[in-house]
Amino acid sequence: MYTLYDIQHAWQQQDPLLVDYLVSMVSQPDPVPEQPLPDEALTFQRFLDQIFSAEFRAQPDEVQFSTRLAKLAELETSQAYPLPDRFKLHVILLGLWDDPLPYARYVLMQAIRRLPLVYGVWKAIKLIFKQAEQRHDYAMLGLIAAQLDMQRHAAPAYAVSAATKTYMQLRAWRYLRQLGQQLPVCYPEAAIHYLAEYQAPESSHVGFWPQAWSLNHILFHEIPQGYGRYRFSVYQKKLYHPKHRAFNEVWLRSPEPLFKLMGMARAEAIRQYACDALKHDFRSQLRDVEMTRIHALALIPVASAARDELLVWLLQNSPRYEQQQFVRLGLHAVVIELLESASVEAQAYAISYAKTYAADLDLATVLRLAENANPKVRDFAIELLKSRD
Repeated sequence: MYTLYDIQHAWQQQDPLLVDYLVSMVSQPDPVPEQPLPDEALTFQRFLDQIFSAEFRAQPDEVQFSTRLAKLAELETSQAYPLPDRFKLHVILLGLWDDPLPYARYVLMQAIRRLPLVYGVWKAIKLIFKQAEQRHDYAMLGLIAAQLDMQRHAAPAYAVSAATKTYMQLRAWRYLRQLGQQLPVCYPEAAIHYLAEYQAPESSHVGFWPQAWSLNHILFHEIPQGYGRYRFSVYQKKLYHPKHRAFNEVWLRSPEPLFKLMGMARAEAIRQYACDALKHDFRSQLRDVEMTRIHALALIPVASAARDELLVWLLQNSPRYEQQQFVRLGLHAVVIELLESASVEAQAYAISYAKTYAADLDLATVLRLAENANPKVRDFAIELLKSRD
């Protein structure tokens, strides 16, 4: 059982496992009271039973609101029946938000990615979101917006209501839309922080985040005949629809945000969107792509077919780089690594290059390639082995 004291001590020590402690604490069982609680004792469960009762719901909205505030204040200040520490995690999260150190920022963002939207956690996130709007903290806004979208239908114990999450979903997109209207030059930079935080759904049958309000507006805001949660799913098989995305003309100003998104994205489908947009929107401009850009893409620490296909496209699209120069330019190793890519297209390009310029591949690499899932890569490796003494 973790307590607030344990969490604060781990924070002071900059414990690398602090996020794990927070995740464990939010789901740990409440301590069992030594004696049965009297009927008049206010507990969190009794508070929930009251506010979700038919009698309470029948009261005017303003009465419900004031009663909820009063009951929550009583719960949080009660000395006789104090709330369990897991309901007080907002103290830690808000402290991390106010802490300027990089460690605190990292822990807070990881915690928001992993913690469920329950009481305590939500109390902090709601305040952080409002302050992030004022500070134009795109990274934090995008993180919270994506979590709202991905957790909209999650209902753990003591979760936030669907209506509350829906309101915050609408508010998250409203901020981004107003930014595009009032300060369009900043819109792509903010939008990529939203897009980067989405993760692929665990079940393929649910489609690509059909309820993700902010994501779908970024990509499909201009779809014909209006938009809605059930209209978006028609377009989600392919994410790159330049005629449908919000503020399309702003995306066309520079490829820089899309290159950033390639490295930031947590889902392959988002990387594929960035890859498609770069190929179609900046074909002419990227004929003069800098070598540093290609190396930066290759160094993204993720196995990505979209990234590998973009690398091949850049090398083929640019007349500045010829294969006989790849060793001098530091591209030889980049292309050889594509032999083990998840992209068949990238593997085919690498095979063609390696047949001419990589006959001296080391034995360990060749033996590994001989067990590759792609039969063309296996055949290449076996032929290379046969040609040696």
